[in-house]
Amino acid sequence: MLSDVRDVIFQDDPFAGVNGGLLVSMENFDLTIGAEDFNRGWVLDAYGQDMLDRIGGCYISCSGVTLGDMESIKGYVDKMLGEICKQPFKKMRNRIYDQAFHNKLLHCGELASVVPCFSLQSNIATLGCMSMGEIGLSNDGKVLNRDGTIVPIVHQYDRHQVLVEKLLSA
Repeated sequence: MLSDVRDVIFQDDPFAGVNGGLLVSMENFDLTIGAEDFNRGWVLDAYGQDMLDRIGGCYISCSGVTLGDMESIKGYVDKMLGEICKQPFKKMRNRIYDQAFHNKLLHCGELASVVPCFSLQSNIATLGCMSMGEIGLSNDGKVLNRDGTIVPIVHQYDRHQVLVEKLLSA
């Protein structure tokens, strides 16, 4: 597993039900790469207008949590390092482009055995671009998938003060 640290919590075993492949976190379906300011800017800065034209209509996948079997993770890290090494140091020292690299690799079909994890429907819930009205909570304050199961990995909970209070008090 590759994960952000500051804004990720585990509510259950993060590897439960993971059977192989590369699990990537998908963000809110209301936004595409080209329609969301941060993602659009990262892709433009890292790759330019041609790449934005190519993947701008795709849904955003968040690089903040990625997991899978050893072979898939090693392949992913190798490809991410390849993208990093293509960029001039001068550019890379001033900004983080992991999200742009991640989405380019995903949406250009350069990653093998990808399993998309849709928020509130899988092992990973990336909540930053969601409203609190979309997020279900158990009686004890855990984030739930739409089917009522507990989400094992919650990312960007800190974008919602209600979640910060509930999750950190549990």
